[in-house]
Amino acid sequence: MEITHEALHELLKTAADQLETAAELIRDLDLAPDSNIPKVGASLVNIFEIQDDIYAVRPDLQANFLKN
Repeated sequence: MEITHEALHELLKTAADQLETAAELIRDLDLAPDSNIPKVGASLVNIFEIQDDIYAVRPDLQANFLKN
């Protein structure tokens, strides 16, 4: 694996997408969504915080709709 900001950014995007899908499945399977979806949400918050650190160094990686 490359050791670049781009590689980390893509990996985190993939992880966030997977977590969003997991939250949907938790909801659809009725697998204690009241307690489990917030756990997934907390993981997403951690990913977004790391992405913010990446954007501080590499603002070109940030999606246009997130700028400003």
